[in-house]
Amino acid sequence: MGGRGQIVAGGLTLLISCWLLAAPAALAQGSPTIKGCVIKARASCPRANLEKAQLPRAFLDRADLSGANLKSANLSEASLKGAYLDGANLQRAILVRASLQGARLTSAKMQGVNLQRAQLLNANLANAIMSGANLASANLTGANLTSANLAGANLFAVSLKGAKLQFADLRAAVWTDGSICQEGSIGECRKPSPAKK
Repeated sequence: MGGRGQIVAGGLTLLISCWLLAAPAALAQGSPTIKGCVIKARASCPRANLEKAQLPRAFLDRADLSGANLKSANLSEASLKGAYLDGANLQRAILVRASLQGARLTSAKMQGVNLQRAQLLNANLANAIMSGANLASANLTGANLTSANLAGANLFAVSLKGAKLQFADLRAAVWTDGSICQEGSIGECRKPSPAKK
């Protein structure tokens, strides 16, 4: 009986030892690879084609995705803090509740992107094309929106404290208070004149 117990115990020890040796390899395989791009922090995937990729809750802090095609990709609740997305195509991408603090999105194509409740503190969105974007309840505190195209965008309940809006196109955008920005809303939201009684 004792011999059989020793064999079982020895087998269990061997099994645990093998699992511990294999664990690092399994952990290394934890970062998914999509079309040659390893989805992880500090990933280097400039000009990667990730169109329609399903990446909810992906961890891509400080990743280089400049010029990447992320059209219609799902990045809801993803972490992209300090990521490089200059010139990226994010048209109709889903970034609901995504973290983009300090991210660079200069000249990014973001028509129809969904950024509801996204965190964009101090993000650089200069010259970004964001017409028709949904930014409702997003945090754009300190963001650079210089010369961004926000025509027809939804900015309801957005925090714009300290944001730079010089030359930004805000025509027909839904402003933070729910009013519609009038023609000539460049750099500021021009409200309709109050009706005369």
